[in-house]
Amino acid sequence: MEITMMMKIEKLKELLLTLRLKTMAETLEETLKKSQTDNLSPVDILTLLTSQEIAARQQRLVKTRISQAQFPVIKTLDAFDFSFPKSINKSLILNLFDLHFVEEKHNVIIMGPPGTCLPTGRQEKPIWHSP
Repeated sequence: MEITMMMKIEKLKELLLTLRLKTMAETLEETLKKSQTDNLSPVDILTLLTSQEIAARQQRLVKTRISQAQFPVIKTLDAFDFSFPKSINKSLILNLFDLHFVEEKHNVIIMGPPGTCLPTGRQEKPIWHSP
């Protein structure tokens, strides 16, 4: 890139950081390069940059909330041992994490004998998600 374009990009990064758009500033150059190779329109570039910013903010929010909750142990569905007890239907439990029951306005009750606790959430895909 030419020097004046580099200066403009650096100025834009400063402005993005002033607006607290950290991820947009961090991904700006990579996104601009992608726009040249993929022939993206200005609207496509802005859509991509803002989508990346929103996704990063949501990840930080989940991480912050998990940290603030001060769980003694972070349990994830990935770490759950479905081999014990054998009566747990793995596919049924995994389907619950799609949250279709919420969209359909149904309730879910998980019952079982003591010691069959399931993880209550996972960092990559929280059970409770507020838009």
